[in-house]
Amino acid sequence: MNNALRLISVRRGYDSRDFAMVAFGGGAMHGPTLAKELNIRKVIVPVASSVFSAWGMLMTDLRHDYIQTKIVSFSEVSVKDLNCIWSELLQEARQRFQAEGIPEEQAVFTYIADMRYVGQEHTVQVSTPPVPWKEQDKEKIMALFHETHEHFYTFRLPDTPAEIVNLHLVAYGRLKKPNLRKIQKQKGDISSALKERRKVFYSGEGWLDTPVYDRMKLGFGASARGPLVVEEPTSVAVVCPGQVLSVDEYGNLIIETEVQ
Repeated sequence: MNNALRLISVRRGYDSRDFAMVAFGGGAMHGPTLAKELNIRKVIVPVASSVFSAWGMLMTDLRHDYIQTKIVSFSEVSVKDLNCIWSELLQEARQRFQAEGIPEEQAVFTYIADMRYVGQEHTVQVSTPPVPWKEQDKEKIMALFHETHEHFYTFRLPDTPAEIVNLHLVAYGRLKKPNLRKIQKQKGDISSALKERRKVFYSGEGWLDTPVYDRMKLGFGASARGPLVVEEPTSVAVVCPGQVLSVDEYGNLIIETEVQ
């Protein structure tokens, strides 16, 4: 699990300290330990974490991707030709949203160019300015390509020409989201939610006597320092020694690690 997380973060050039980990399903049990190992500063265990994937479907906007291959030298291709392709992709996306009953004002579009240096096989996805592009946008897009390539591959070739491989339109249809219910404030200290104490094994510390709390009895503002365990009917969160647990106004568990 540790290696899988590194593969999609550190090995792609991201600093794990810049991100929070959302732990759901069985992840609440392992998330705080993995966060400590991967230098992630914060872990969020959402409400109803065991069915978070299903809940997420209710909160997710529609998304459609439209890709047109166009392998051409970026310095030689005209902006007019590229804008014609973007127009065709936008028309297709708008027709799809119309069929799905998504109003125009709820449609959001992002524009990506898959680019590479001439002679390369792999491409990088460059987030570009909105269309229609102007001639002066080409210089900005080229600078973004160099920056993106250096981010993922640690180098740039400023004197090497680049080419476009694909134009990629991402179309989002914004949907109305259900309102989230806030929970009541914590009354008194966290001891009112204590269920029992039991021995729990922590990597590096061994077996420790650990308080176990009932998540359903934790209110907004409740906080405690680990080691501790928070249980609910379908999930359990294990907070490592030194980490700090707090509960936000929506009932999410916020676990601050010791990472600086």
